[in-house]
Amino acid sequence: MKIPKRIKYGYKNLNVSFIHSSDNQGSSASYNSWTDKIKISIDADKAKCHYTSDLIHELVEAINRRRELNLPHWQIQALAEDITDILVLNKFMETLEP
Repeated sequence: MKIPKRIKYGYKNLNVSFIHSSDNQGSSASYNSWTDKIKISIDADKAKCHYTSDLIHELVEAINRRRELNLPHWQIQALAEDITDILVLNKFMETLEP
């Protein structure tokens, strides 16, 4: 399954792109509160088996920022890991590729 370039979130689309770790510090999510836009970048230099968990982790990060939940990073990691396990193990989602 390929990672989509856009993911619907509510009434908007989140932009998803692949970056090389030399360009950035790895996978990331950014949220601009003025424009209400979210951009997710996935580190293309990681092994493909990490794409799914990275994408879900960055989605949880984006929701945390947009909703101003102020979750500590360890809680974001725990949520992302569990959501990934549920989606992949129950075959709601396959391992993603660029």
